[in-house]
Amino acid sequence: MIIALAGHVDHGKTSLVRALTGIETDRLKEEQERGLTIDLGFAYCDLGGQRVGFVDVPGHHRFVHNMLAGIAPSQLALLVVAADDGVMPQTREHLRILKLLGITRGLVALTKVDRANASQQQQASDGIRALTAGTFLEASPVLSVSSQSGAGIDALREALANQIAQAPQISSATIARLPIDRSFSQRGSGTIVSGTLRDGTLALEDRLWLFPGSQQTRVRSLHVNGSAATVARSGDRCAINLAGIELSQAHRGSWLTSEPMAEVQRLVIDYLQLDDRPLKHWSQVHAYHATTHAIAHAAVLDATRAIASGEQALIQLELNTPLLARAGDRIILRDHGQDRTLGGGTVVDHAEDQARRRELQRVTRFRDRATHPDPSTAFVRELEQGPVDAERFQARWGLCRTELESLTESAAADAQELNGWWVTTKQLKAHQQQALRRFNEQSRSDARPLAAEAFLSDTPTALRAPILKALLKAGAIEVRSNGYVRPQEGVTLTPAETKLLNQLTPHLKETPPPSLGDIAKRERLTLDRLKPTLKALAGKKQLVLMENNRALLPEDFQRLATLATSLGTFTVKAFRDASGLGRNLVITILETMDARGFTRRNGDERTVVGSLDRLR
Repeated sequence: MIIALAGHVDHGKTSLVRALTGIETDRLKEEQERGLTIDLGFAYCDLGGQRVGFVDVPGHHRFVHNMLAGIAPSQLALLVVAADDGVMPQTREHLRILKLLGITRGLVALTKVDRANASQQQQASDGIRALTAGTFLEASPVLSVSSQSGAGIDALREALANQIAQAPQISSATIARLPIDRSFSQRGSGTIVSGTLRDGTLALEDRLWLFPGSQQTRVRSLHVNGSAATVARSGDRCAINLAGIELSQAHRGSWLTSEPMAEVQRLVIDYLQLDDRPLKHWSQVHAYHATTHAIAHAAVLDATRAIASGEQALIQLELNTPLLARAGDRIILRDHGQDRTLGGGTVVDHAEDQARRRELQRVTRFRDRATHPDPSTAFVRELEQGPVDAERFQARWGLCRTELESLTESAAADAQELNGWWVTTKQLKAHQQQALRRFNEQSRSDARPLAAEAFLSDTPTALRAPILKALLKAGAIEVRSNGYVRPQEGVTLTPAETKLLNQLTPHLKETPPPSLGDIAKRERLTLDRLKPTLKALAGKKQLVLMENNRALLPEDFQRLATLATSLGTFTVKAFRDASGLGRNLVITILETMDARGFTRRNGDERTVVGSLDRLR
């Protein structure tokens, strides 16, 4: 467990940590000379039988960016207010930040009580109660302490131990993520980084990925909460000796993960504005995610072009630096001059789509996702709305494969995975019916075969193959070498088609059948004028058209396909000898079978790989 201190400058945070742990957290020379905390400080001690860490953060408004790097949602907050000063501007800003970052548990310490009389203490306590009303600290006791005399320190230790004992267990069955807040080089060891483990577990010899850059490394040694360890769990403060990493590659703002993850430059967040001045559309802001800082433009997605104080809206961040953020992570925004905390919110989605930012359907989808703050409920909701792209869902929530499989097994009893998409039986049937409806709208019995794209354009790509297979199996459509047609039972021929078929049939029954050019000459017909009618007859399965102005009657083509099936694997010569046809005609017939996926050529040999149904 990590306890994060917060509060105004010079309210005694560092002194309080020293009184609790005996450790001086102001390690920089400048901090010690000025008596002012500038960067993060860390200390450890045993409380209630557990090893815990303290994060001492700067209280001066100029160093809020450093304070942000030390806070994580899993931590316990200790808000510090000096009795002789009471609630001050940074007290308010720090409490706002704690709320925006998702911290839900904590205590309040009223420090320097040895410097304040009873009236001042009461006034400070009243100010604290007014400030914390409606927040996660509303019901927390205000513990009076003096770091100088030691008054109240034991009571504070006991209260912190009780809070730690009641802390909920954090799931570790996910991708490990550690944002780096400090790095240094140690002689004989190399690069060492430290940070609070946000998710998952780490162990000695684990393989990790360092971002940015996705460079692989390994855990050579590990310290947890100041002591050597073999395993670190979510919420632990870690120091890790990395193999094969230069100090210049790992710095505050870098991340370590146990699996590769997506870095994104567009994020949609469910944002709450806290500053009195409205956040205007396309304002330039500073975005803070864990220990990472980026400059961004904030695009307001909702109807308004500006977000007033206390209002909540969806915004899209166009970042100058990629962030390793997943859905549910917290983002804090500060103004361009870094003087004020504007507000913050929760990541809803990666906005890598090419649609217009404020397109109604797109914004509606993001708004719906903002109401489902965990992957389990989000998956159920999205599956209710349509097929779910498993890879994109996994990337958005930063899930490991095992975690995704567990989630889908419990949440999708009536669903199946098809080519990377999760879809319910009901949805699959609905897409199948929609595809057939569009096919029937565009297809006529005398029309040319349709390409699959013509009637499957609204179907998710991954579902097209299963739907085509189902429609073919049901006999709702039939395949041609160049597309799909309606079933031909009860087909009706036009008078012109009937006349031409009657003229062609006697000639095509000859052995070997003559070419269409020869037949046209015999019947004193013009072949070019016949081609539209010939194509219509082929579409209605009355003819099999081939290259070189060749054609066969369907029953003869089926007979030759049956012959090929009996041969299995064969050469052109073997098929010629078995069929009694000339070599040129045999080559044309076999190339037609190849094109229809019935046979496959491999050098001089062919093998039957399809069924006779493909040729009907």
